[in-house]
Amino acid sequence: MNTDFTPPQTSKCLLYPSEYRYVPVSYCALSNLKGDSKQVISQLRDEIAAVFDIGDSSQIYLFDSASSAIIALLATLKAFSKIKKVYVPSFSCTELADSVISAGLALCVYDITDDFRPSHDFVRSLFNEEEAVLILPALFGSRPVEAELMNLIDQLIMPVIFDEAQSFPMPPQYRGTALNSYFSVISFGKSKPLSSIGGGALIVHRPDSNVMFKEFEPEEGDIRQGDWLPHLASAVRRQLSRYAWGRKAIGFQYRYTNLEALHSAQQFHVREPQWITLLQARMALMRLRTFQAYKQRQDMHVARLLNTLERTFGKPSLQFVLKRDRQCLLPIRVPNHKRKAIGIYLGQRGAQTTFYYYPLHKMERYRQLFQLQECGNSERIFGEILLLPIHADSSPRHINKLERIIRQFYEHTTDT
Repeated sequence: MNTDFTPPQTSKCLLYPSEYRYVPVSYCALSNLKGDSKQVISQLRDEIAAVFDIGDSSQIYLFDSASSAIIALLATLKAFSKIKKVYVPSFSCTELADSVISAGLALCVYDITDDFRPSHDFVRSLFNEEEAVLILPALFGSRPVEAELMNLIDQLIMPVIFDEAQSFPMPPQYRGTALNSYFSVISFGKSKPLSSIGGGALIVHRPDSNVMFKEFEPEEGDIRQGDWLPHLASAVRRQLSRYAWGRKAIGFQYRYTNLEALHSAQQFHVREPQWITLLQARMALMRLRTFQAYKQRQDMHVARLLNTLERTFGKPSLQFVLKRDRQCLLPIRVPNHKRKAIGIYLGQRGAQTTFYYYPLHKMERYRQLFQLQECGNSERIFGEILLLPIHADSSPRHINKLERIIRQFYEHTTDT
């Protein structure tokens, strides 16, 4: 299976456009949002509570990343509920798997269907399990759980974590309070919809479970200010990397030619959860307040792009696509033997593409630690998925550029 990267020669259509706007955003966050740490933290929690329909914002705990939130949650469940293992989809990120290991729990993987969900039969097989946790990521945007699957999840005894890292602040998989042990985790990371400078949160949906997490309520002085200089330096480096002369000046290069090589080089490090910094909280609050304005600009432009994609690659290519207003990245389905050629063509015209996730059960570093089952559908989806650069921050101009490039590809393949 081909996993070669196809880096763009120019940067007209970027996967994560907000990475290149951190300089002005950083100063805006520092100058436009007033208040001490308590006020900023309180305001951010209130905003998150509104998205999740949580009446008591004290059920929300802020961390420096979604990974920290998951590690803290799993470690607490291990201590209080004697949890021993965690079920995650094989088609998911290594950070999620590493968070399970950092919490001292066993990693178990499950296969997914074409809508990135566990099968009904798999959920039924978990009905009698108590010492486990099920994690349900919402991949590539806001992905609601269909009613029949949710009915099965409601019958589980084990805790369930709804991973909203790729959907927040769009509509989450679960809202409101619950009688079951339900939790949600969100991210403010730069590759996520909110696309800030890091941070994350844990949402506790069952009020009487809240007592387990009071140790994660920071005391006065525990919230660090956070250093804006690394973010400024990163933004400058990103700006320079957009141009050939800039990449040469800073010595920028793509370190890995394919995804397998990248994962083989990664090393596991045990992480300890950390609280969010004040700078992260300020940035997240500002980005959250402007998010809907960004999303509303995209609607009609994304619809036209989808029409062009269907005409170019056929209707099956849109099988992984969500509703147009619920998309983060845009996953299209293409045959694996054509994926590299399509990526090269788009990259030559400045459209950055990528693909993930390399199935966890295929990675040697996890296979050495755990007995992981085969997940054939996860492998097939990984082989067929190509992520196009449509992000919550993508401007109409950016989307129109991408639509023109796709149209040119259609004309090119029609002529040849």
